[in-house]
Amino acid sequence: MKKAERKKSIKKQVITCAVLAASLLLPISTSAASAPYTLYQVGSTADKATSTSFGQVYMGGSIDVDEAFKWMIQKANGGDFLVIRATGTDAYNSYIYDLAKSIGKPLNSVSTIVVDDLIRAGSDSSLMTKLTRQKASFLLEAIKLIT
Repeated sequence: MKKAERKKSIKKQVITCAVLAASLLLPISTSAASAPYTLYQVGSTADKATSTSFGQVYMGGSIDVDEAFKWMIQKANGGDFLVIRATGTDAYNSYIYDLAKSIGKPLNSVSTIVVDDLIRAGSDSSLMTKLTRQKASFLLEAIKLIT
């Protein structure tokens, strides 16, 4: 397997594990009419192809660590950064987007996906496309940062 294919395969496996880990934290949805997820975004809506490098940061249970986010921003290399949450808001979008600008490494976009119904969200092809195109992802509820 070529290095690029192996890297892509690892990335898909990591994203799959992240989504599965988030499912353990999701409340069971009782409303079939509600959307399975909410998407918030700052920056460009167009995908930007960049070369990235793999890395993971584990944090949680206390304050956010700017240095960890800066490291992940650099690994995203100007691409798209995704925050995956089971609950919460889009509060990380502006924080990460502005932090990237402040260190001279602007990102193409920062998005937050709050997943309300993992099963239905997992069947949404537009969401799956968005997940596989991200250059850096922060899975908040599992306290795991993925690129």
